[in-house]
Amino acid sequence: DEDDDDDFLYITNRNCIKRVVFAQTMKKAIFDYIKNPKFIKNYLDIGCGEGRRTVSIGQEFKLKKDDIYGIDVSSFQEQGDWNRDNFIKDKFNFSTIKDNEPYPYQNNFFSLVSSFMVLHHIKDLEFTLQEVNRVLRLGGIFLVLEHDCFHFVDKMLADIEHSMYSMVYPEKQFKNFRDDFYTNYFNYIELDIIMKKFGFELVNSDYLSYSMNKTILSNRSYWAVYK
Repeated sequence: DEDDDDDFLYITNRNCIKRVVFAQTMKKAIFDYIKNPKFIKNYLDIGCGEGRRTVSIGQEFKLKKDDIYGIDVSSFQEQGDWNRDNFIKDKFNFSTIKDNEPYPYQNNFFSLVSSFMVLHHIKDLEFTLQEVNRVLRLGGIFLVLEHDCFHFVDKMLADIEHSMYSMVYPEKQFKNFRDDFYTNYFNYIELDIIMKKFGFELVNSDYLSYSMNKTILSNRSYWAVYK
């Protein structure tokens, strides 16, 4: 029974898709802590890109389209290949934001907010985390996925990975990569210190792996559930 709340990682031929497996993993990570299937009433994904992962997360929590939200800037390195307009229609609520612009939502509105591989691209992280704190209700969940960079080699590998997304994979190469590229990597210890400063408490975390034996790669990333 793929709807069994005690078997979040059940995989069928239909849903053995990377973003679906990721959504199932994140659902389990959250419910390991809150243990209440009705806790998640609505959901905001910061830096949602095209929105496919946003929708997968929302659907995993059985949210309706009107309760799934995504925001992103109007211009980013890989955005030209996202085909966002073709996907977003009738699937979730999308809003474009500008740097350091307040999110278009009321205080204490969301029960779940996520940021997947986004925080290291934000120049004013303080403003962003203040906004997350503002729109997230007390006791709500902030779900984060980030690179785990302790050493300069870790940062170098992360830079190589970013350059491939911008300069190798797209049909049209991103020629201004070195001029427009910005990152500020941190590791899971540094992120936890930053989060505590803005009122978030770590309740669950682990390295991300899609392998059956939970292999951790050199360009490792980790997820963290904050309250």
